[in-house]
Amino acid sequence: MRLIGIVAAALCVGACAQNPRLTSLELSVEDPKYASEECVYVRNRVLEYDDRVGSRMAIGLVSGLLLGPFGIPIAMAADANQNTEREHINAELQRRCVTAPA
Repeated sequence: MRLIGIVAAALCVGACAQNPRLTSLELSVEDPKYASEECVYVRNRVLEYDDRVGSRMAIGLVSGLLLGPFGIPIAMAADANQNTEREHINAELQRRCVTAPA
C-alpha cells in the first residue's frame, strides 16, 4: 500500500508543468521572434501570472485535515487546473517566441 502511494506521488510531481516565469527565462534573446510584438505581449502576461501557491496549499491542508484521505482528490483537482493553465501559457510562449528549427 505504501508503494502505491509513493508511485502515485511521483507520477503527480513528474506530470507538473514548469512555471511560465522559468520558461520565459530560458528563451533565447537572440531568437528573431523574441523582439516581436506577440512575444513581448506573452512575456508581459507571464510577469502578471500568479501561481496561487498559498491558496493551493491552504486548500490541500484544509481538505486533508477536514476530510482526511477523501480530501486528496480535491487538492489534486486544484493542482490539475493550475497545471493546465501553466501548460497553456508555456505553449503560447513557445509558439510566439521561439523560431521553429528548419
